[in-house]
Amino acid sequence: MTKKVKRPARNDAAAVLDSTQRQRRTKGRGNGSGTVWLDESIGRYRWQITLQTLVGGRCKTLNGRARTKTGAEKAMRAALVAHDEGDLQAPDTITVERQAEIWLRRRQAVEPRTLALYRQELDYALVVIGQQRIQKVSTATLKDLVAALNRKEMAAGLGKGKPMSPRTHSKVVIRLRAVFAEAVLDGTIKVSPMNGVKRERAPQPAIAAKGRVLE
Repeated sequence: MTKKVKRPARNDAAAVLDSTQRQRRTKGRGNGSGTVWLDESIGRYRWQITLQTLVGGRCKTLNGRARTKTGAEKAMRAALVAHDEGDLQAPDTITVERQAEIWLRRRQAVEPRTLALYRQELDYALVVIGQQRIQKVSTATLKDLVAALNRKEMAAGLGKGKPMSPRTHSKVVIRLRAVFAEAVLDGTIKVSPMNGVKRERAPQPAIAAKGRVLE
């Protein structure tokens, strides 16, 4: 008589994991695509979407649940739109970095290469004030920042080891002014603290008497 081999029982954690894997139905994967699946334990559809921020390259995950699959997909799309517009956060919790993300996302007509330059220019300022709540940023803080950037030593590129050029400095201030102006239009702040903050203009090339540009 053949003796049956008794298989060891799986532990609860393995059973739950297997059940979850059977329940999940992928709607799409990757940044911004999202996933919808049926959670049999609660009889509801869950949704989840992971988004990469434009500034800093960090990721954030949004999720929720609905009674139907269609409802879950609709809620996920609405959350994505709200994320793009910055509506998922209360105005008093929005940071300068978050407002910069919103401004960058809305530049849909801008070429990717130009958008990358905008992002790079903003990063010079965001490493200092990015985590500050935008409603708490004062004009004095921004004046100090602009003055500090004027003395900042560049870490890469043709200007490595040299102070930030007037042209780059001017671009950083222009981008900051646009970000805070967008916050005013959104109603996040009433007045832009960039008002009164001056930028250093790039020097104009010297012109000889005959109109020739001097080297």
